Amino acid sequence: MLPSGVRAPGRWRRSRDKSMRQRCRQCSNSNTNATGIRPSIRMLVGWFRMAGAADHRTIDPVVVGSSIVMALQTIVSRNVDPLQMGIVTVGAFCAGKANNVIPETAVLEISVRSHSPEVRILLERRLRAVVAGQVESYGAQASIELTAGYPVLVNSDSETEFARDIAYQIVGKDRVVDQGPLMLGSEDFAYMLQEVPGCYFFVGNGAGDAMGACAVHNPKYDFNDTLIGVGASYWVP
Repeated sequence: MLPSGVRAPGRWRRSRDKSMRQRCRQCSNSNTNATGIRPSIRMLVGWFRMAGAADHRTIDPVVVGSSIVMALQTIVSRNVDPLQMGIVTVGAFCAGKANNVIPETAVLEISVRSHSPEVRILLERRLRAVVAGQVESYGAQASIELTAGYPVLVNSDSETEFARDIAYQIVGKDRVVDQGPLMLGSEDFAYMLQEVPGCYFFVGNGAGDAMGACAVHNPKYDFNDTLIGVGASYWVP
């Protein structure tokens, strides 16, 4: 979790080293963003239901789905450039309700994240190929539903500089992180930044043993009420 203060996920800093500076400039042209692309995928693996005592007469979608989950783990590690970012997450696996019946179907909910459109295309292509190969090897059937997710969020230079200067005035330079790390979280504010220039930034809720030192989407998250004044003052002239 971030310490109390302000973090503005902005652009790569230039390095004094020429080769590093060239690499950073290349990244700035394509991947300077706070959050990543996130399409979601729903996959249905199915055959027909059968009593558990007659496994040999059907195709178990739980076994097929489990094989798919394991095979998907190789996409990022073996197909994506290690200098790029990519994530394939199986967040839900639903199949059956009884321990003595082979279910008819299994549903896998998958999230794919990247910063680069090229990597996103690669992930989708490899995911479809891996699923098709696994399903065919078991003699099963599968359908894939792909839903386009959020675009890459990119802060504009001038607005980021303006937001940073205001943060300096409120909490001081020592409590402002000018260059936040690239993230693979998705954010719908990316749609706004596609239409108008702006800056998306974070207000730290606490770190270490401080109050509120817990990531969001966590059952132990507790908003740090002392930050209300900091957040409100940011918008006061």
